[in-house]
Order: sequence, then structure tokens, then C-alpha cells
Amino acid sequence: MDGLVIPGGWAPDFLRRHPSCVSLVREMNGLHKVIGAICHGPWTLIEADVLVLCTGYDFMPGTYIPYTVNVPLA
Repeated sequence: MDGLVIPGGWAPDFLRRHPSCVSLVREMNGLHKVIGAICHGPWTLIEADVLVLCTGYDFMPGTYIPYTVNVPLA
């Protein structure tokens, strides 16, 4: 695989409870693959211990909205 995208919504709450999903995230991170996480997707990344907390900005046409984002440790 070249990368991994974790969907948004409530699915990540269930994915993070499955050891195989958490292992996949850790493996992809260890291989320095691209990992995308939408909406609640970072829950799975946090469970896999591959994130640190930082502050960022989201762009919407004509507006910048401050938010907190997680970035990979690797």
C-alpha cells in the first residue's frame, strides 16, 4: 500500500477498538507512508500512538478557522 485514509464519522471510534486496525496504522507509520484522517479519524491515530498535538488552521473560502490538529510523530 502507498497510503492509508481513515474515514470520518463514528467509524473511527469502532476501528480504534480493533487491534488489527491499530496495528495497520502503526505499520504504515513505521514505513513512513502517507496517513490521512478525516473528522474523527485521528481517534484511531491517537490509539496507535502515532500523533502529537499542535495548532493549525483550516481554510474555507474567505475564512480561516483556528482548530487543533494532530501530526505524525515519525
